[in-house]
Amino acid sequence: MGLTLSLLYLFIIGLIVAYFAKILRRKLNIRKIKYEKKPKLQTLGESLLIFLFVFSVEFIETTSYLITWKTFVFLIAFIGFVAFMQWKHHPNRQEYVITIVVGFVFLFIFSFNLVFQFPNFIFR
Repeated sequence: MGLTLSLLYLFIIGLIVAYFAKILRRKLNIRKIKYEKKPKLQTLGESLLIFLFVFSVEFIETTSYLITWKTFVFLIAFIGFVAFMQWKHHPNRQEYVITIVVGFVFLFIFSFNLVFQFPNFIFR
């Protein structure tokens, strides 16, 4: 039951963030781009950040406080890196604006969950 509710909650959050991105695209007049292959540096950087995040658990004391802040810092670094790479390779598209704003909306929701521990079924 808890896993089903957690997945449902994450699905609802995903829908809210996707809808917010759609509204933001319409307001800022940013067209959605078709898939393009990422630069190798971006793929390497994203892979390295994820690798460091996953395997740093072994070296950090596993208290919930440190894991929470490690996750928060990782999300900020990851969103910043992706937005920087989008800006660097395609500055005229302004796709990086969507990445930054949607990323901070996600971080706001994540922070809200940390402060108020809502919903409790995610943190069990």
